Amino acid sequence: MALDLVQQERLEASGETWVTANAADLTDRELAQLDSLRVFANAADPKLSMPQFFRGIGAVDPGESFIKVVLRGARPEGVRITGMTAITECGPPLRGTLFYSPPAGEEASAPIGFDLDEPEPKAQRIPDEGDWEKDYFARRTISLAHNETIALRLETVTAEHYCEYTFQMQVATATGAVTQVIDNAGKPFAVSALLRNNAKGDLAFKDYQQLYVGGVGNPHGDDLGWNLWDAAKYERVYYGID
Repeated sequence: MALDLVQQERLEASGETWVTANAADLTDRELAQLDSLRVFANAADPKLSMPQFFRGIGAVDPGESFIKVVLRGARPEGVRITGMTAITECGPPLRGTLFYSPPAGEEASAPIGFDLDEPEPKAQRIPDEGDWEKDYFARRTISLAHNETIALRLETVTAEHYCEYTFQMQVATATGAVTQVIDNAGKPFAVSALLRNNAKGDLAFKDYQQLYVGGVGNPHGDDLGWNLWDAAKYERVYYGID
């Protein structure tokens, strides 16, 4: 199986929220640059997207991430994918800097999902409606003839952890089964749950070392760009305590 493309994606419906492991002090120049990239479709500098900016400072996706993979059959006799799992290293959620700018539209989804909070995350089918269906490959396989390609979007989710992960595919060939790894150019992918206050899922802004707020998360108007906030004060404003 040839990997023609492995690409982290950031969908507009995911919003512009990111989280880092440590406090990230942005300079005035970096904030101005970030403001110019605030809207996906109208980035002032087409050479740098907003996801590239955040990934460049070590930020990771919050709660869910999306990986686009283009696979190509590389054997004359064809191959068949019979299973896929996520190999994880997980710990507590990150609590460095929260860049908070929630989505204003519908939630995004992908057809194949992995719940990283499970001990051994297997590929699950994500239907248009309803709960995820366990073990995507229990009743189906993906066959690829020689040089045939298929594009997959893989979604990973976590509500409890910071996880670094790769994918393992089980591939049936004419000479036997093989295991193939999908990673981020030799490194793992990463995603972090957001810190929560209670069972309702209220965000615990005060528990982050640092907080920047932008977009519709800005209580003074979504056209004011990104601003540094005192995290405890923002939580009181956000929940109407002040």
